[in-house]
Amino acid sequence: EVYCSIQDDDGYMWFGTDRGIVKFNGSKFINYNSLNGLSGNVIFKMAKDYKGRIWFLASNKTLSYWDGTKIIPYKYNNEILSFPDKKYFSNMK
Repeated sequence: EVYCSIQDDDGYMWFGTDRGIVKFNGSKFINYNSLNGLSGNVIFKMAKDYKGRIWFLASNKTLSYWDGTKIIPYKYNNEILSFPDKKYFSNMK
């Protein structure tokens, strides 16, 4: 299942699915999951920041991002999980 999609600054399409992230470069699909750095394998939301990074929100309420070469889990995920209110993700599409 595809839950969300976004296009990066290079024109690649990214899809958040129930099995990780799928990147489409126009001719082939590349799959990423927790073995590649995602903090969770079910991705519900994605957003692009001012630096061109793509952020991924997993169903476990943790974040990862694409830095242009690889997926990196957000270093403050433990702090995010300790907050009682998770509404700060409402701005992600």
